[in-house]
Amino acid sequence: MSLIAHLKSIPDFRTEPRYPLGVILLLVIMGTMSGCEGYRALADFVARHQSSLIEVLELPYQRLPCFSTLRRIMVRVDFAALVLAFNAWARESFPTVEQEQMATDGKRMFEKFTKG
Repeated sequence: MSLIAHLKSIPDFRTEPRYPLGVILLLVIMGTMSGCEGYRALADFVARHQSSLIEVLELPYQRLPCFSTLRRIMVRVDFAALVLAFNAWARESFPTVEQEQMATDGKRMFEKFTKG
């Protein structure tokens, strides 16, 4: 299942959304993974890549969300649900083998996988 399909499982708190919550969260994740820190940087990322994102993601929009929409979503989103959805996608897409060692930022994670 794709990341956006997992993100669709997150409850939408808005009453009349213009954009699906899963699409907005996907944009936020993509921007964050591209090094964007803060709402302005995320909005700049979305604006800069708008035409490519609309085409590649096959979105039925002429424009993507702006700064205020991104900020409003990020202030109110259920981060516990977002973490669960992202982790479910990551586990499904990048399975680990038992006793496999993984390094993140140069730190060994072996103990975490064997003790927990």
